[in-house]
Amino acid sequence: MIDTARTPFDARIAAGRALREDVPRGGHGEWAAPTDRPDPVVLVEAANTDRLPDLVPVRHGRMGVSAFTFFRGTAEIMASDLASTPRTGITAQLCGDAHLSNFGLYASPERSLVFDLNDFDETIVGPWEWDIKRLATSFEIAGRDAGLSAARSRAASSRSVRSYREHLWTYASMSPLEIRYDQRNLDEIVALSPTTAIRKTRTEIERRARRKDAAHLLPKLTERVGTTYRIRDEPPLVFHPETAGWEGLVHEFLDAYRASLRHEVRVLFDRYRYADAAVKVSGVGSVGTRCFIALFLSDDDHPL
Repeated sequence: MIDTARTPFDARIAAGRALREDVPRGGHGEWAAPTDRPDPVVLVEAANTDRLPDLVPVRHGRMGVSAFTFFRGTAEIMASDLASTPRTGITAQLCGDAHLSNFGLYASPERSLVFDLNDFDETIVGPWEWDIKRLATSFEIAGRDAGLSAARSRAASSRSVRSYREHLWTYASMSPLEIRYDQRNLDEIVALSPTTAIRKTRTEIERRARRKDAAHLLPKLTERVGTTYRIRDEPPLVFHPETAGWEGLVHEFLDAYRASLRHEVRVLFDRYRYADAAVKVSGVGSVGTRCFIALFLSDDDHPL
């Protein structure tokens, strides 16, 4: 393993190139199913074991819409398949599910809209190649689902890998602090639009993204009950569990979350009071896991 904190830049580059002798780049381009490959259906059923039983049919329904939705919902199948592929031995903290739909616009702690990666249900320490292979494959499958030609789907996949490689090369020469604070905010993305049409599309995406705040979500997700608000039940997608003690577990989690916050953020968090929580179905692969949405209100009923 290379100690990147102490190894000079040139030595790291040389060590990386030396790894190609053992694991050539071309070796990553082919895959053949091993004779003992697990049955994909068995893997899907195993992934359902700890999910909420009533939501398993919802998960299967969302997975069955298209090849891409099936791909989104089965990170475990791809991980099983990737386990037999070549790897350099360099590990990283993987997203584990780095497909293109998990990239998007998200609010930073400073409320700036940035382009970033979301969804870490499958995060794990593993071979660095796995995330980039899942990303490239997602472009190929999504392109087919969108009706793109094989050539255009392949071009999109190749471009995603090329961009990854070029950015990694840039980051290799930057300091840890520069890497930590490097980000792509939405204003920059709009400004760099190569054509008027693309700028118009990105501006519309920006307008929609900025509307996804608590004030706009409150009337969609909640209802007024007496002097307060409560999350509206819309089963099976949003509901309050009938299992005894679930709200105690929510409070236990929130207490642990609060303790993890920096002091100044904790002070802000404490200006809101807990009002309600409910299970909320989200995405494809996450359906059936215990995903909760929580509602907090300030003294003046400003929502969080």
